[in-house]
Amino acid sequence: MIGFPKTRLPTPTPDIYATAQAQAWCNITQTVAAASTQTVMAFTPTPIPSTTPTPTLILSQQGLEMMAQFETFVPYLYEDPYNCTIGYGYLVHPGPCNGDVSEAPFINGISPEEGLKLLNQKVLEAEKAVKELVKVPLNQCQFDSLVSFTYNVGKGDKQLETGLAGSDLLEQLNKGNYEAVPNEMGRFVKGYNEQGQLVELPGLVDRRQVEGTLFSNCTYP
Repeated sequence: MIGFPKTRLPTPTPDIYATAQAQAWCNITQTVAAASTQTVMAFTPTPIPSTTPTPTLILSQQGLEMMAQFETFVPYLYEDPYNCTIGYGYLVHPGPCNGDVSEAPFINGISPEEGLKLLNQKVLEAEKAVKELVKVPLNQCQFDSLVSFTYNVGKGDKQLETGLAGSDLLEQLNKGNYEAVPNEMGRFVKGYNEQGQLVELPGLVDRRQVEGTLFSNCTYP
C-alpha cells in the first residue's frame, strides 16, 4: 500500500508535482508470469486535479463502502440526530420532523428499494455540492471524505450558516488551509438525545474521525 503524508507539502514545480501525483495516485497491479517469479508493475496514473475540483470526479467505490458503514436503513421518518431523515440517512429537511411539506412523500414510510434510490440521489447531490462549493484542488480521498461529510450534514446555506456551505470548514479549505479540515469536521458531532438534550453523539464522533483521517492521510477504514 502506498503511504500518504499527513501534512500538505508546499506546491513543487509543475514537473515535479506532476511526477509525484502520478506516482502517488496510480493504480498498481501485479502479474506473475507462469514460468518466472518476476513481478510486472502496471501504472495507470489518475489525472492531476485542476485548479478546481474536476467535473468528472465522482465518489469512489471505497468511498461508497465507507459511507455504507455509517448508514442504517430506517423505513420511516426519524431525526438523525437533529435533522428529519428517512431511509439510508436521506436528509428530508434540516431540523426535527415537524409536518413540513417535504415530509409528505414519506409519511407512509418507504421500502428498502426506495431507500436505495434516495441514497443514490443524495450521493449525486453531495458530489454536486462539493464540486460547486470547493474552489481548491482535491484528490480522490479528499473528495470522498467531503462527499461523505456533505451527505451527512447537507449542502446547507451560507447565510443561515448551515451544512457545508455555511461552515468554517469550507471557508478555511477555500483559503488553501487543508490542514484545518479534519478539526473543522470534528465540530459536527452534536445532536439531540432521547431526552431532547443537545449532546455529543459517539456515532458522529467516530464518523468525523474516519472522514478526517481519510481527508488528511488517505486511509480508508
